[in-house]
Formats: sequence, C-alpha cells, structure tokens
Amino acid sequence: MHMRRLIAVASVMLFCDSPASAQFLQRFEASRWGVQASLTPEWRSADYVRDIFGADKFDLSGSDFTVGFARGRMRSGHWGVSFLRQEWREVSVCIELECYGATGSVQLRGIVANWFVPFGSPFAGDRLQIGMHVDVGAGWFEGTVRVDEVLGEGLPLARLGVEVPAFELLGDDWQNVPLPLVRAEVAVAARVAPGLKLIGSGGFGFPFRRRIGISVAFFPTAAFN
Repeated sequence: MHMRRLIAVASVMLFCDSPASAQFLQRFEASRWGVQASLTPEWRSADYVRDIFGADKFDLSGSDFTVGFARGRMRSGHWGVSFLRQEWREVSVCIELECYGATGSVQLRGIVANWFVPFGSPFAGDRLQIGMHVDVGAGWFEGTVRVDEVLGEGLPLARLGVEVPAFELLGDDWQNVPLPLVRAEVAVAARVAPGLKLIGSGGFGFPFRRRIGISVAFFPTAAFN
C-alpha cells in the first residue's frame, strides 16, 4: 500500500515538472481581474495617413497614455478596456498645394478594447511570453491649434497665429465624427514580480504609427497567492 502511494506521488511530481503538464495546468489557472496602463513616449504619423485624408503631406507627432482594467491569466493572455489620451505636438500638412505648420494643445480622447494574445507557452523560467498586442476603439478631438506657417494662396494669412479647432485641420468630413483607433503590434511580456506583467510592443496602427509602447498589467490577487 505504501509503495503504491509513493509511486502515485512520484508520478504526480513528474507530471507537474514536464513541459506538457505546464501547458495543461496553464489552461486551468484562475482568470483574474486587474488594472493596466500604457505609455507611448513618441509616435509619428505613417505614410498611408496622407492618402486617407487626401493630403500631399501629412506629418504629425505626439505621445499617448492609457489606463483601465484587465482580466486574464499571468501565464497566458489577457484583455481589457482602457481610456486613451493622445497628445499632438506638431502638425505639418499640405493639401492641394496649400501647406501649413501648426502647434497647439490638441488631444484625442477615446476608449479602446485591447488584447494581449501570446504565441505558445511562457519560457525562460516561465517568465517571458511573445505575442501580439491588439487595440480597437474610437476617439474624439479636443483642443485648438495655432497655425504658425502658411504657404499657398488658399488659406488667408489672417489665420496666422490664430487658434482654430483641431478638426478644421482634417476637413469637413471628419467634423464631429469619432475617429477609429486600431493597432496591432508584436509584443514581449515579462513577469517582473508576482501579479505584475511588463509588456514592450511595437508596430503599426490607425491613424498613427507607434514607435515603442510600454504597458503594465497588475493582477492583485495573483500577487498574494
């Protein structure tokens, strides 16, 4: 009887130490609620944006920040919903041979649903994951822009130095219309502490190209189990 118990215990230990068992147990890990945030220190508009807005030149730069809630597992993926605040720093646009440069206090505020989808199981001591970071949402423009430079005859020179609503730079078709927000990035997630994931990502999105994004997801109940 004792021998059978020893064999059973040894079998369970071997099963729990195998890579296949890690994947098996990972499926039954508790899904937890948490909080998340992300920061993009700098982004710059992609070339395809100028075609969307019918511009000869469309160059924007800025940064963004998100904060929200998340639900998922430490050893697999998670999803969440976040509020977005995107800052515009500089604008340089040419449309129908009319060019202008501008600065201002423009913000794009919105809400996005996001997913971190890993490719396979964690590695490097069960601490690293490679996957995709995907966002889908919508945003609205707020703030004003000061036109600092005008080249061309279409825009009156009287507008130089005058604050104008941000949506005027994008044309009548985009006034009071939510702007779709989509991004898909290659991501690497690391478990840096109990319950805490740090995610670095980079890729493309609409309407702007992101350079390097840094995200954190914290699941409090996982930190104390």
